[in-house]
Amino acid sequence: MLGRIEVERRQPAHDDKVLIATVLAHMGKFQEAAKLFSQANRVERAIAMYSDLCRWDEARQFAHNANPEHSQELVRRQAAWAEETNDLGVASETYLKAGDVLKAISILGEQKWLAKL
Repeated sequence: MLGRIEVERRQPAHDDKVLIATVLAHMGKFQEAAKLFSQANRVERAIAMYSDLCRWDEARQFAHNANPEHSQELVRRQAAWAEETNDLGVASETYLKAGDVLKAISILGEQKWLAKL
């Protein structure tokens, strides 16, 4: 990680807030990291961090402050995670929220949950 930070710091357009936030995230200080990402106008990094941790509520808080594209991407990531963890009921509902109707129908059909269609 130190090597990556040193390389990034040499870049002309680097932002120390982003580098500090990255270190804080690796230290487990997620709220502090998210605030710094936000201050550096890198809200997508805070969203990605919380998504990677499956902390969907925190990710959603930052996504609501970002553009609608970030919110939709977050919903898609949550749906994919629910599917990967075999929580297919939540996955189908979340795919519907994300606008991926065909994927939701596919899951419902495979599970023979026709009443939910």
